[in-house]
Amino acid sequence: MKKIYTCFTCGFPFAVDESEVPQWCPSCGANKDQYLSEPWNGSIETRRIHVDPPLADNNWDPMDYSYHIAKDFADLKGEGRIRRWIMRYDDPDVSRAFYEKVFGWDIVSTAGSDKNEPLMYCATGPGTPDWEPRVPSFGYGYLTPKKGISSPSFVVEVKNIKKTLEKIPALGGRVLAASMEIEGETCAAVEDSEGNPFYLWEIEGTQKQAVNPGRPPKKFTAKDLHGRTRCYVMSYKERDRFIRFYTTLFKWDMIEAPEAASGVKPGDPHPMLICATGPSQPDYEGAVAGHMTMFVHHAPEELFTPGPFMEIHMDQPLDETLKMITDNGGKIITDKKRSAFAKEPTDEGWLVTAVAEDPAGNLLYLWKCPPSRTWEEPETDYDRE
Repeated sequence: MKKIYTCFTCGFPFAVDESEVPQWCPSCGANKDQYLSEPWNGSIETRRIHVDPPLADNNWDPMDYSYHIAKDFADLKGEGRIRRWIMRYDDPDVSRAFYEKVFGWDIVSTAGSDKNEPLMYCATGPGTPDWEPRVPSFGYGYLTPKKGISSPSFVVEVKNIKKTLEKIPALGGRVLAASMEIEGETCAAVEDSEGNPFYLWEIEGTQKQAVNPGRPPKKFTAKDLHGRTRCYVMSYKERDRFIRFYTTLFKWDMIEAPEAASGVKPGDPHPMLICATGPSQPDYEGAVAGHMTMFVHHAPEELFTPGPFMEIHMDQPLDETLKMITDNGGKIITDKKRSAFAKEPTDEGWLVTAVAEDPAGNLLYLWKCPPSRTWEEPETDYDRE
């Protein structure tokens, strides 16, 4: 018999058959003895049981990654948020066509771009007139040619690049380029303690946006999150070193990902971590628009290829979505040497559904949300006609 379950620890609701109740909460990892249940009434939105999440503890030990509500990031506004992802292309027309056709993105070349090798800005879901995400818990990003410092794959917003760079060597990181200008913006390229490269973007005060194509992004009117880059995926080698780097430098908050979402048993010394990089909901989804959460998993040897964690159609058979990817020049990756999440695609549960490769070799971590999703969370909003 199907029932609605609400976790008393974090307040997360989901609906499954009694025979398929997960041992651990898909949101916080609490044991199933923390579930409150009620009969299925046709919709999670009309459930009668609602649980208020616990309050945040801003004095929480940053090295303690057991489940807790993410801290208040109010005093860090403009510091440490992941604002963009970056992927490379071989042929701009091929990559643009792939993402527009398969995932429905709205892609524009930035104003100062080389016409033959443009820097392309990608709206992956509902946006504001100035081309920023309008809905929380997903991000926009860039497609850029494979040249120059080609390895950084995400962008972190900071108030002062110089002061940030001074802290990085002592935390085990490395400065790749101390000062550079991209589309008129002040940036730097660095590596974290594990060797993951990323960009710093200096925004001293008011949020800036250089993209101005003379129109707002298209409307994403489907009640469907297909194509949204919900968070970013990368890997670590040494757990505590990684945690110390980001919680010290950017004040991120981290929890151990529940087994239902990670496939890793609770208490494993090499957990998958969910990192709040800005204001977050109880389940570590972003609480305000404009930044992304980070998923980080252990790499026993070489770091795995990073990439965006993307939603795919909930109500379309998985085979049809995967066929659209391969018909347009992409591949499905099952070799675990390429990624810890690589496997034969399956749309069961909350785990990564499949790993795909785009025509330029970028990895995409695809997720088909279970039908137990509610449509009352802020991240599920879409554009109305």
